[in-house]
Amino acid sequence: MNILLYAIVKFIAYSGWSAFGLRLAGQPGGLARAAWLGMVRWLIGLIVGTLIFFVVPAQRSDVYALYFVIYVPVRFVEWYILSRLVLERGAPWPSPDEAGFESGARRLQWILGGIVLSFLTDMVSPDMIEDGRFCIGRCLC
Repeated sequence: MNILLYAIVKFIAYSGWSAFGLRLAGQPGGLARAAWLGMVRWLIGLIVGTLIFFVVPAQRSDVYALYFVIYVPVRFVEWYILSRLVLERGAPWPSPDEAGFESGARRLQWILGGIVLSFLTDMVSPDMIEDGRFCIGRCLC
């Protein structure tokens, strides 16, 4: 049951953050597009997390440091990919300006917010709920 809660929380959070990204980027799409982007982000995280599970030994004493060292850059790449989908699908890009999503600053803030959101949603992971620990490789360890 905890794994289902975790999956639902991740999906809802990623969909909500995607909706915010669409709004920042001036892109249309509404809830359906935000949900699609949320599902894409969720699947990217599942696939990458599974790969990490097989590459990184989980039984280590430095699991907290390792968790952040691994997941900050990984999640940056995951959210960057999603930012490309936000900009490249749907309507044409909004006109460039320094505050625009496509200019970089706002986009970077959105990506960093997504990373924080990803870490916050890990607070409802089965490992955190049951054992009070972060998991390397999502909930597979």
